[in-house]
Amino acid sequence: MMTRKKGTFLFSICTLLAAVSGLQGQFQALQGVWTDRNFQESFAGSYGVLSEREPPIDEATRDFFSERVRQHLPDNIEEAIRLLRERDAGERPHAGVAFTLGNLYFERNDLANAQRYYERAIELFPNFLRAHRNLTFVAVLREDEELARTHAIRATTLGDTDSFLHGTLGELYMKEGKLIAGETALLTALLTDPDNRTWRWLLARNYLEQERWGDAESLMDRLLVEDPEDSDIWLALSHVYIGKDDLNQAATAIEMVSLLGRRDSESLIVSGRVYAERGVTDLAYQAFIAAMDQSPRPSLPQIVAATEDFVDDLAFSEARGMVEKIRSSYGSDRIPRMTDTELRAILGYIAVMEGRGNEVESELREIIAMDPLNGRALLALGIHYGEQGDFQMADFMFERARDLDRFRGRAYLLHGELMIERKRWDDAVEFIRYAVDTLADDRLRRYADQVEEARSAVRTAERD
Repeated sequence: MMTRKKGTFLFSICTLLAAVSGLQGQFQALQGVWTDRNFQESFAGSYGVLSEREPPIDEATRDFFSERVRQHLPDNIEEAIRLLRERDAGERPHAGVAFTLGNLYFERNDLANAQRYYERAIELFPNFLRAHRNLTFVAVLREDEELARTHAIRATTLGDTDSFLHGTLGELYMKEGKLIAGETALLTALLTDPDNRTWRWLLARNYLEQERWGDAESLMDRLLVEDPEDSDIWLALSHVYIGKDDLNQAATAIEMVSLLGRRDSESLIVSGRVYAERGVTDLAYQAFIAAMDQSPRPSLPQIVAATEDFVDDLAFSEARGMVEKIRSSYGSDRIPRMTDTELRAILGYIAVMEGRGNEVESELREIIAMDPLNGRALLALGIHYGEQGDFQMADFMFERARDLDRFRGRAYLLHGELMIERKRWDDAVEFIRYAVDTLADDRLRRYADQVEEARSAVRTAERD
């Protein structure tokens, strides 16, 4: 990345490792790179002087470095910093002085001052490529994505082809959801560092997010050949198999995650999804409940979606248990109002399906008044009004639910079943066929065929 001339100050690997040890959150995927020895040595090389895209050094500045600063390195960094700051505050500041201050502060793990002096160097010489590059990495360590992206782009615009820089930019683009740009940056990083495991892993994740299952699987398989005990890869591979609708392979992958000793909310959520898709409701329920006992817990949208799936599968006991666990684990008083409304709608729907619609009608109407787009409550009231013989209100509720992507298929199905009860066979066939197309469920396809056969039988009987 950064070449180092003989005799220049070497960067302290121990200090860099100490700085990197705090790298968390959204940049965790880069941690393997920051502890790479080649990267540490190349960063150390930024103390040296390159001949392109950096400020020319006049004789006075060169003499200042060689005669006054160099003698204090590496043993007396404090004195070197004092001299450099004194020089920077003088009448003739130089970008190279500010840049060296940035490097020395980075050496001390003082990232705030490192950033300050890299920005100072760029202010004094806007096309200072190495300053843009180093500032990118400081911004990553400080978890300032906007700053990192800005200077990574500037460095590449200035012609930097460094693997670490492009890999970092690829990660940042992925965080923004710019998957094609992220893929391009990661492929560029791999051109000069094809064996870098971090970039290959990020590229596999990129393909996963693009739902390019084959490309993701191919990369992950190669990564597992190198390290078959990497639980992150096995977990990601289970997502790939779910995407490919290969539930047996997904189950195998998630079992490997378990065998490797990993038991966190993410792996448990995936386990629950796999079990649910395979129809093993009790194991799915156990996995989701266990996920809520982990720290950190899964996101509320994830766990509410799993609860909704139990409802759709008519697993009402499990759905009720999920609601109770959500409220106890996340705290009823800390659950957002809209999420609590979703939970109330789920319980109301279950009550209707169990024949207790009259008990919850007023609460369901209250939910609709607060949240007119609450699909679960709309479905519940549609079923309830249909059972009461109020078909006009039932039709109205189902039609509103059909406008919501999440509930469209279920609304068509339930509305179709109501049309069967009302002997409106053409509407029943149409609605259930819509449900088949929306939900893509083979069992529904067979059901739709049976409804069509029933319509034909009724018409035949009428003609006779």
